[in-house]
Amino acid sequence: VVLPDDVIVIEGSVLDSHYHGASTQFTIDIGDGQRLVMIRPNDENAMATAPLPGEQRRIAWQRQNMHYFKA
Repeated sequence: VVLPDDVIVIEGSVLDSHYHGASTQFTIDIGDGQRLVMIRPNDENAMATAPLPGEQRRIAWQRQNMHYFKA
């Protein structure tokens, strides 16, 4: 699959997920002590394709949809 230039792709291990009604929040361990928190809207396929804790996943998103928060 060829992705547009503005798409960021990263791999990591799912640490946990929290259902919030209209969306689900996932915490991903991306290595070197860094974690990525992602929020995905829930739709009819969201629960069937949701990553489970412990799974390795490749995650992709458009750069314009990223918000960086310094700890």
